[in-house]
Amino acid sequence: MEHKPIASQPTMAAPPVGLRRQLSYMLAALDAAVMGVAFLAASLIWHGAFYRTPEASIALALAYFAFALSNGAYAGTIYGIGRPDGVREVVWSAVRSFLAALATVTFITFVMKEQTTLSRAEVLIGAGLFLVMVVLARWRWAIWVTRNWPHGVLRIGLVRDNGGPDVAGGFAVVVEADGWLDPSHDSPEMYERLAEELHGCERVVVACTPERRQAWSAMLRGMGIRTELLAPEIRGAGVLDIARFGPMRTLVIDFGPMKFFDRVAKRVVDIAISLPALILLAPVMLVIAIAIKLDSPGPVLFKQQRLGLANRRFEMLKFRSMRVDGSDSEGAQSTQRGDPRVTKLGDFLRKTSLDELPQLVNVLGGSMSIVGPRPHALGSRAGDQLFWNVDNRYWHRHAVKPGLTGLAQVRGHRGATHTTGDLQRRLNSDLEYVRDWSLFLDLWIIFATMRVMVHKNAY
Repeated sequence: MEHKPIASQPTMAAPPVGLRRQLSYMLAALDAAVMGVAFLAASLIWHGAFYRTPEASIALALAYFAFALSNGAYAGTIYGIGRPDGVREVVWSAVRSFLAALATVTFITFVMKEQTTLSRAEVLIGAGLFLVMVVLARWRWAIWVTRNWPHGVLRIGLVRDNGGPDVAGGFAVVVEADGWLDPSHDSPEMYERLAEELHGCERVVVACTPERRQAWSAMLRGMGIRTELLAPEIRGAGVLDIARFGPMRTLVIDFGPMKFFDRVAKRVVDIAISLPALILLAPVMLVIAIAIKLDSPGPVLFKQQRLGLANRRFEMLKFRSMRVDGSDSEGAQSTQRGDPRVTKLGDFLRKTSLDELPQLVNVLGGSMSIVGPRPHALGSRAGDQLFWNVDNRYWHRHAVKPGLTGLAQVRGHRGATHTTGDLQRRLNSDLEYVRDWSLFLDLWIIFATMRVMVHKNAY
């Protein structure tokens, strides 16, 4: 078969061949260097000199790399570079792997009653140093990789058939089906040439018409490359995956609740924070309650129906900050700056977020979480529209428990929703949180909340 002119062409920002493998080796070397420095520093701190390498630290290093490889802390996380949560996953995968390694080595040492030359204090110092250093090192490394390859580090090939949908991206190779390539015909030469065209690609995307998908699927299935058929017509359905129901294929639009252990971990954090906080803040809350009674007539607490997990209603608690005759049980009227309904004490409570303290009871009771999308009243409006009429994705934010604080709040999206844009910004952050949830993200939001407790839009 005579070859026609090559139909492939590289596009912008295509990563070089073997980049993912090189970056995996680089990341492993970075971890090894950080671990070495951390435990040598721990030895210097504890013993005043560099101590000989103890057996326990070697076991810990071996266990860490075993867990890191099995958890995808190298090649697996590098696949995610370019995604919104890519940098965070590069960091969090190392933390997960090290904590698992530390727990495993500690348990084995305890069960076998082995005595090592490494003291427990030195282990704790080394572990603490490693966690801090590896978080900083991996974060900086991931930022560097993302800046150099913003579209990701995988070499992606595009096979474009006549009539297929338009698609843009950082493709390493674009193959046009312009005559020499036809999935409806079989030829060893054609298959071999296509393999040469796609050599070095780690993923192939096919842009073709729906009628030609079966033919392209049959042709490309033996290439040994991850291959995907574009189906833009199902974009509006929000498809997340493809599954099977009996002999038929199904389009997955929701993965359901968080995994069991993720739910347990999140609940443990909620109780570990809310219970001590309620005990420690009880005197403060008592003083606020007395002040409210002295400031204006009415109950101390304001109770309002809000939308929570799975779109179920629950009763949210707040310290009352408005006059009783001005309270809005449906939340139809957002609080404005200088709102005459707000009492003098209520103005202070709202600006400092102290009016939200009773929600710790909601958290302890399980209807709320420390971190999650803020719950809204049933009558909340953006401009003159109910929230769910502005964007039908609004209901998707209730896939997780509502929170005392959330990603939207730490980004400054607070206050009245004067326009639909005010709601859209909050909603986008809420949906990002639901999509990218991790325990690491929750902890980051908790710490980030400290700097926005007092905010110009809190009124």
